[in-house]
Amino acid sequence: VYLAIEGLERNVGLDPNDPIVPFLLLVGSTASLG
Repeated sequence: VYLAIEGLERNVGLDPNDPIVPFLLLVGSTASLG
């Protein structure tokens, strides 16, 4: 899963080390569950 996310980040042009990436993933997963 992480490798897919990292590949997606490269395609979008985001920095995998950007702190907002895991934050957005957390918000997205929380919204999906909630």
